[in-house]
Amino acid sequence: MLVLMREDRESFRLMSQETDRKFQETRELLKEASLETDRRFQETREQLKETERLMRESSEKLNRKMGELGNKLGSVVEHMIIPDIEKKFNKMGYTFENVSTNLKMKDLSGNTYAEVDLVLENGDYVMLIEVKTDLKAEHIKEHVKRMETIRRQGRKWPDKKLLGAVSAAIVEDSVREYAKKNGFFVISQAGETMRIGKPEGKFSVKEW
Repeated sequence: MLVLMREDRESFRLMSQETDRKFQETRELLKEASLETDRRFQETREQLKETERLMRESSEKLNRKMGELGNKLGSVVEHMIIPDIEKKFNKMGYTFENVSTNLKMKDLSGNTYAEVDLVLENGDYVMLIEVKTDLKAEHIKEHVKRMETIRRQGRKWPDKKLLGAVSAAIVEDSVREYAKKNGFFVISQAGETMRIGKPEGKFSVKEW
């Protein structure tokens, strides 16, 4: 009986050791698996960061290219307008003597409060023209605010009447009508030349 009890105890001891060993092995395996998971997760995070960085750089490059393209197209539109703009307005009863481009207006502190793409001027009137490649309704709203700001500042052309115009190579009919509704002349491409649309009917040329 004693011999059996000793054998049982020895078997139990051996079983306990084996269980502890397997448990330890399992802990080590779990630890290794956890470390590997953490490593892969970190790699994935780094890859995502790199992807985000590349996408951000690509977006910034695209925005720069689009801006450069817009500037070039805007310059083309300006050069298309300037040579004949005085003659066109002369036929409409406005005789402008001076033409200037990219005019920046500053306040007493030297801060720019308005920029105008194209300015026509005579003794009585100043025509402020906003030039776009593809004219949109928001550009009309911006130009209205620009006209109001320039008139409110009053430092430049205090004794002259301000007229507004918008110009673009592409002008949809609805945008053209919206511009006229706001009292603007609309200058647009017509074949190899340009045409000037004047507010008519229930709309009239606005003076600021």
